[in-house]
Formats: sequence, C-alpha cells, structure tokens
Amino acid sequence: MSSTSSIFSNVFSYRQREKNSPLENFLIEIFAFCLINDPRFQRSFLALFTNSSFADDGLTIVTQKHFEGYGRPDIEIRGKDVTIFIECKVESSERKGQLAKYLSLLRKDKARNRNFVYLTKYYEPKDFEKDVVNITQLRWIDVYKSINETNREITNELKTFLKENHMEDVKNFSMQDLNAMKSISAAISKMDEVLEQVKPEFERILGPLSKDSSRSSRLWDNHYASYSTMSFKRINYNIYVGFFWDDPDTEIPEVGISIALPVKLDKTLLSDCLDSLEKKKWIIYQYDSDFFYYTALKPITEFIDKDIDNIIAIKKFISEKIRDLGTIKDGRSKILCR
Repeated sequence: MSSTSSIFSNVFSYRQREKNSPLENFLIEIFAFCLINDPRFQRSFLALFTNSSFADDGLTIVTQKHFEGYGRPDIEIRGKDVTIFIECKVESSERKGQLAKYLSLLRKDKARNRNFVYLTKYYEPKDFEKDVVNITQLRWIDVYKSINETNREITNELKTFLKENHMEDVKNFSMQDLNAMKSISAAISKMDEVLEQVKPEFERILGPLSKDSSRSSRLWDNHYASYSTMSFKRINYNIYVGFFWDDPDTEIPEVGISIALPVKLDKTLLSDCLDSLEKKKWIIYQYDSDFFYYTALKPITEFIDKDIDNIIAIKKFISEKIRDLGTIKDGRSKILCR
C-alpha cells in the first residue's frame, strides 16, 4: 500500500497467495490505511515510540516493499528525517534472522531518527542490544487503546476488528488456558510417542534428527517437531517431522513432514526432486519471501477413530512420507544429503 492506493486493491492482491495468513495480511493493510488516512491516529501511534511531531512532515507509508537481500518489512514509514519499519505479527512469529536483517538495513539508512517497531499479539521478550536504531516492542492491545471516538470511522472499525479477533485484551488467563495446562503433559507425551516411533526409520533413511529436547523449543513457533539439517549447493535447509498448528487458515493441528527450502536455492536445480514430490501429492507453497515449503501434512482429526490406534495410523502415514524422500535421495545423490 502507498499513500495513493486503495485498501481494497491491496487486500485483493493477497487472494491467490496460497497459505499466506489472511488475518495477518488484511490487518497490515487496514492498519496502514488508517495510519495514512487518519492524522490523529497517525500522531497517537507515533507517540507510542517516537516524536509524534514527525506526523507533520507529510509521511510516506507503504506496505510490503521488497529490499533485495533483506526481505520485506510489513510497513515502511518515511519522513523528512525519520525512517520506521514495522513488523506485524498475530499468531505467527518471525523467521530466523528476519529482525536482524531489518535492523541491519535501518543502520545503513541516512535518516537521523531510525525506528524499528515489533508489533505482536502476545508479549514476546527480545534481548535487543543498544543500537543506533530505536527499537520498540508493542502489542496490538497498545494500538487498540490508542483509538477512541475522536478518530475517523475507518479507524474505529479497525478497533472493532481487533476486538473481534481477541486482540484487545490478552493479558488474562481464560478457562480454556487452564484446561490446556491440565492436558498439556498428556498431549506432549503422545506426540513424543509418535516421534520416537518414526525416529529410527527417519534416521536410517535420511540421517540423524535433532535432540529430543529441541522439540519443545519449537512450541513458540506453534510446532512440536524434530528436525534434520540438509545441505544442497552449500546451502542448508531443514526437514521437520512432527506436529504443526502454525497455519492460521487451519484450526485443527496437523501432523507430518515439512521441508523449508530457501528461495535462494535455484529451483531449476531441484525441479526433478520437487516434481517427484508433487506427484506423490506433497503440497508446495511460499509463505514468505525467504522460503518455499513442501509439506505432507494431515489434520490429526483424520486419525481419530475409535476403531483404530491413531498413534499407529499416524506413524504409518509419516513412514510413507519418509520413504517418499528416501526414494528421491537414492536417485539423486546431491539431494536430501547432510
């Protein structure tokens, strides 16, 4: 979005980006549109982290601008002597190295006042060091509280939208949270049972998996998975096997295998491998500008049947997908190697 573009055109541009988060993308465009078209809101938002008088400089606000080698900050704001990058998250978290790239880009910027804002639904503690860039962590609840009846109608619609999506107050525990706490140990135990059962076959065909303790480190990213690091053309990438509930479009957690391939890998070099996976009904999608993914996932509900042992059924499904990868590895020595 630029200062002259329509919010509807920008939202519509996401229509065919398979597996992108509609909520996150729509919210970014609506939020930016309000900043552009409601000077009072623009000023109150700036006041959360910098001098609100920058609003008087005729700021330029754009979304999803690509910087070669650095990525695509969600929102970029520029003024006479100020540059601001805003990274917006709802349920997802940042990719590895994503924030560091944006900070590196801002350090090279010529504006005297350089700001990076990390805007999230939940509080996510980050250990940022002192920097020439002013770094601020905000939550959507801060945006919600900064909007009142004096703002324009579209901005108050944003406030309503935030409330409808439960971003107006996330600091209190709910009964749902308490019930989840009581059942989390049993759920993790069952997930561990599946992963332990598929581990020997995975390691025999594809090589060692990560330490068992690393599984819980992925919970913040809405995964519970083991991974194996592969290399192609001296570029590393990971194969994850486990449980995933990071897709905002899928309310039910999924189980299976996901391969994260860096975009900088020449896809033509991998075309035979990837075509083989597509023929085996693996799904490809590009979630962001840095990676595209091949996945073989099924909703866990597909395995819940009172007449079968669902852990055995899940193991069978994952084993089939491991063998898919083994077939490709055996036929192409440089693919799926460590």
